[in-house]
Amino acid sequence: MEVQTLESVFSSFSGGSDGRTLHWANRKFVTTEGVDKVAERAGAHWFVDIVATEFAPKFRTEWIHRRATVGVLKLKVADGGTAVVELTTEDEKPPLFVKQLSYTDFPSGEWVFFMQQDAVIGDPDNDQVGYTVMMLNTEY
Repeated sequence: MEVQTLESVFSSFSGGSDGRTLHWANRKFVTTEGVDKVAERAGAHWFVDIVATEFAPKFRTEWIHRRATVGVLKLKVADGGTAVVELTTEDEKPPLFVKQLSYTDFPSGEWVFFMQQDAVIGDPDNDQVGYTVMMLNTEY
């Protein structure tokens, strides 16, 4: 997939999303319509799986302990196909979690996604705090 094509997918979603998809491996993680479209068009369901199983639980813990309200997820892809995925908070502190990828065919560049707990907050001392939502930066 070309960078311009993926950029057009990102820009076609803005201002929120009504549709949510529950992840098969993390039943407390959902993706928006925009994320689903990016995964479909770029063949990147693998990326959503990594976020759901490795990054979302770490963000959820930070949120429960009131150390983060918004997670900023950056997929930085080099021209050679290597990549780094970083999870930071909205205040740009050092990353909470970083994963190196030895190969990806995702387009080169820096792709930004957000994570946030949904509006069904509940008791932060209880595990019933709703779902972690992954969205495009344009959907935030």
